[in-house]
Amino acid sequence: MKQTSKLDLSRLHMMEFFGILLRMKELVRALFHEGTDREMADQFVKAVDALDEVVVGNRKNSFTAQQRAADRAFDELHTNAYAYARLMLHHPLAEVREAARDLFALFDKYGRIAHMGFSVEYAKAHHLLNELQHLPKQQIETLHFAPWLEAMQAAADRFEEINMQKSAEDAATITGIARTQRSHAEQAFRLLNMKVNALYAIYQQPHYEKYIDTVNTYIADARALIKARKTRKENAENTDS
Repeated sequence: MKQTSKLDLSRLHMMEFFGILLRMKELVRALFHEGTDREMADQFVKAVDALDEVVVGNRKNSFTAQQRAADRAFDELHTNAYAYARLMLHHPLAEVREAARDLFALFDKYGRIAHMGFSVEYAKAHHLLNELQHLPKQQIETLHFAPWLEAMQAAADRFEEINMQKSAEDAATITGIARTQRSHAEQAFRLLNMKVNALYAIYQQPHYEKYIDTVNTYIADARALIKARKTRKENAENTDS
């Protein structure tokens, strides 16, 4: 039976977790309108709003401007690389057009990720860059795409580096009240998923299925962020040793 996936919330930084909650808040408001549905939606929204109040007080951060600048740099590279891949589909040489098909298909698969929320954008960026790295070397050389790939990877790594510094500063300034409200929000997250899973198992109604499918995409994005962070840490440790 379909159900929401498991997620270790403790491995998410505050703003990463909060980003998921905001997306879920919009989702439950769109799907759950009456009776028991409305009650469980209101309980979840109340927990998110309580966390929002304390998070707003902690949003000033010395790394915010650097984070935005790093994000703009990646967005520009991604947008231009996407356009380059599309242009290569019309190259006068047939072998270049053929090589460009797989490249463009990957960009098209993840879409125009620039200007999405940070957690969504960089989860998708991690998947995209991983797949681009696994394209045949001959294709990359035929398309002269290596400089684009290296620049995009460096920009994504730079964003994550600054994001980790920003998260560390956030963590150092978060109050006991914020920690308590996060704990309540984590409980609300788990309880809502548990209730929807149970309701879908009994009634199998489309709006419960849509909730499960949509939340599972949010969870997949979060897992990608966690995996990317772990990979970068392991690579840094290997470099230092």
